[in-house]
This record gives sequence, structure tokens and C-alpha cells, in this order.
Amino acid sequence: MGSAVLTTTHDKQVAEIMGADKTYNLNVLKDSFIKEIIVARAFSSENEKPPELLEMVGEIVKRCRGSPLAATALGSVLLTKTSVQEWKAISSRSSICTEETGILPILKLSYNDLPPHMKQCFAFCAIFPKDYKINVEKLIQLWIANGFIPEHEEDRTEGILNDSLEKKSPAIQTLICDSPMQSSLKHLSKYSSLHALKLCIRGTESFLLKSMYLHHLRYLDLSTSSIKSLPENMSILYNLQVLDLSNCSYLDRLPMQMKYMTSLRHLYTHGCRTLKSMPPELGKLTNLQTLTCFVAAVTGPNCSDVAELQNLNLGGQLEICHIEAEAEVAYLGKKKDLKELTLRWTSVCDSKVLDNFEPHDGLQVLKIYSY
Repeated sequence: MGSAVLTTTHDKQVAEIMGADKTYNLNVLKDSFIKEIIVARAFSSENEKPPELLEMVGEIVKRCRGSPLAATALGSVLLTKTSVQEWKAISSRSSICTEETGILPILKLSYNDLPPHMKQCFAFCAIFPKDYKINVEKLIQLWIANGFIPEHEEDRTEGILNDSLEKKSPAIQTLICDSPMQSSLKHLSKYSSLHALKLCIRGTESFLLKSMYLHHLRYLDLSTSSIKSLPENMSILYNLQVLDLSNCSYLDRLPMQMKYMTSLRHLYTHGCRTLKSMPPELGKLTNLQTLTCFVAAVTGPNCSDVAELQNLNLGGQLEICHIEAEAEVAYLGKKKDLKELTLRWTSVCDSKVLDNFEPHDGLQVLKIYSY
């Protein structure tokens, strides 16, 4: 039967260039369908449809020329416009959608309508390959690490995209490196403006990092690496906000002076199966919002007990391992931003430990092991 190539395009000239011998021209959508798309996109709810704006939808429909993509893009732009003047400004643009230009002006309009900081955030996404599944939380953290969001707006991710953007340095600020050996890391010092760094290290020796050259670093991802320990001088990374150590199966200790990393907001330690304890005075990290796994230990000068978490405003998920006689876990139920809490005991303990534990209403998952 042979083979065939099916080509879809908005432009007839493209079909002609490819030598298509049989073409099927799709009809444009009826105005009634275009109107439904615009209304669904432009108004957030049934109760928020001002009559004066609804009357203008008809004119907007004509500018879309039957294109559902144009209607979708234009409706999304209008969602943020709440006055008649703003709608008229959009509708009156001569290059919205014509036979000569097609829908590209509308797609560009949706980009031009973004606030300055969102344009930078949008452009940053170009570093990811096509069809790459992006973790939204980590993407926002990368935006912050690269200086796209000003520091005073970084308190909670829900509101970080609403204000102006810091000026971006022209220097290299994001680096991804898959490193099988330490020698390939020796040139990192030349990237003095580095803000975000992802490394995958397959050797199991101690991880060496010249922290003195990376004082601008805000995001460090070492997840799934085979490192056994982190350098003690890592504590001088005063601007580091995100440290991802998740699934570092051989990591058995953290830097003793982590208490000085006061900018740290997110510490991912889940999957670190050989981690023995947490560094002392972890409670001094008052900006910490995420701590995915806390390894409890016998109280001593070289480690933190669960009581260090009492004044930290932690959210998301938290797992506490190796609990023995830590009655302090009772207050964890009061942390309103926690969504998932896992408690793991290492031995049979007094049943009164959890008598006063009252999970808050927002806690979605509670797991208790070996209790």
C-alpha cells in the first residue's frame, strides 16, 4: 500500500512547498462557538460578567476570524482586563488578526501583555526541552534563584508573581552538569555569578565545592547523587535558598554549621536512607519553609532534636525518622501549612507520646510507623 505523509499547517504556502497533492481546507468556526470560547476564557465565573463587557464580545469575535486558537489566546488576555477602556484598547488594535498576518499577532499580544517579571519567567522556560514535565514548585524556586523575583516577594510562592522583577545579570546564572568525577567540577569557580546549579555526581567520595567562588548561588540541586558527605565550608553559602539532596542514598551527614545558612528556604532530604542525624541548632534557620525529612537523634551538641522544629514555619510534607522518646512531636499538629506528616519510630514507645497530638484540619496525609 505504500506510505503517506500527512501535513497540517495554517499556511497554504507550506503545503505547496511540501508538494501536497490533495488538500483539505478546514472551515473556520462559527461566530457562536468563537463567542463561547472567549466568554469562557475572559470571565472567571458566572457572577463576574459585567453587561458592558459582554456587549463588546461580538466585536472581539469578528477580530478572531473563526480561529479557536486566536479566541483562546485573546480570551486569556481579556481575563486580566476589567474596564471598558482596556477592552476597547485590545479590540481596536489593527493587527489583531488579519488574512495577511494570521493569528501570530494575537499570540504575540498574549506575551506582550505579560508584566515584565513574567516575560523573564516565560523566557527562562526555553531551557527545558520539548514535552519536559516541569515541577511547578521547583520552577518557581529556579525563578527566584535567578533573580526574577525580588527578595521582598519571596515569602510564599502563592504571591511571588505579582510584583516587579530584579534586573537580571548578563552573566551565566544557571548551569546543569552531569559529572562522573570531581575533576570536571574544578572550573566552576569561573562562574562567579552562578545563581542556580544542578549536579549529578556518580562518585561516592566526599563532594568538594569551592563555596568561596559561589557566594551568589541560590539554588543547588544534588539530588540522586552518590556523595557521602558535603563540605563543611558550604555553610558560607549565605544566599542559598534551595538545597535539594533528595535520594542521595549514600549521604550520611550534613555540614555541622548549617545554622548559618540563614537564607535557606527549602531543604529536601527525603530518600537519604543513610543520614544519621541533623546538624545542631537547625531551629536558627527561621526562613525554612520546606524540610522533607528530619532524622531525630539522641540530644547532644552535634545534632538537633525534634524540638528545633517547634518555631519553624514548615509546610508541604515532613517526615521524622528514628523517633524514640520524642514527646515533642505533639506540637507538629499545629503547623497549619503542613499537608503531609510521616512519623517513624525505631522502637516500641510509651503510648502517651501521641495522646496530645491533634492534627489541624488542613493536614491531608498522616502516616505513623512502628508506634
